[in-house]
Amino acid sequence: MADKLGKNKDKKRLENQLKSIHQGIQKYAFNAEKVEYSGLKPFPEFLPVVNILALDYGIVPEKYRAQLEKRVVENIVEEKDYHLWGGIFSIHSAFEYLPKNGYANIMHKVVVNEEWPSFGWMIKEGATTLPEGYKFTSSDMHHFMGAVDNFFYRHIVGINADESHPGFQNIILKPNFIKSMEFAKASYNSIHGEIKAEWKKIDENTYEYYGEVPPNCEAKVVLPSKTETIKSGAFKYVVNL
Repeated sequence: MADKLGKNKDKKRLENQLKSIHQGIQKYAFNAEKVEYSGLKPFPEFLPVVNILALDYGIVPEKYRAQLEKRVVENIVEEKDYHLWGGIFSIHSAFEYLPKNGYANIMHKVVVNEEWPSFGWMIKEGATTLPEGYKFTSSDMHHFMGAVDNFFYRHIVGINADESHPGFQNIILKPNFIKSMEFAKASYNSIHGEIKAEWKKIDENTYEYYGEVPPNCEAKVVLPSKTETIKSGAFKYVVNL
């Protein structure tokens, strides 16, 4: 932000502060022998959400990144049986980092898991809004873990803002085709008009992806086999995986 505003003194000060914080985290929270971040008060077990935070924030040393990511995914699937326990920041990072790096199908299984703690369990128990935590002990309408909504819009249907051109005049459409789903559909009312996107399964390896880009806007469509920029209006693709 300081860079965008031309605040060079603030930029330098904040860069130095960032460097100091990064060094402190590596010194006190990272165990290079185990390849894990355990926190300032270490837990007796490996916590995937703590390590997802580190991966998402880009603070993991490059030589450990792939190994730590692999360990996180294996822990969620094999040891936690598609469960994630975390708070507002770590859950947000989980639903951003993992889908962006090829694990959208795994995160969908985490969402629909009906065994506690999970969003699926909340629905099974009658929830129609998001509670504040993983049990109905506080507020029953709270956006504390609302990052799951982002996952639906951004990483399943694929409606994303172009961060280099804020405001949705430039749109990025990047869906993930979830194997256990038959279709996905969403829309977003941007300042330029309604953005529509949906996909449906034709067979095990074939999907249709279609929707509409608002007037005077353009979208970059990112699919497994192609990427292209389209103008406003309706669009449709047949996707073979």
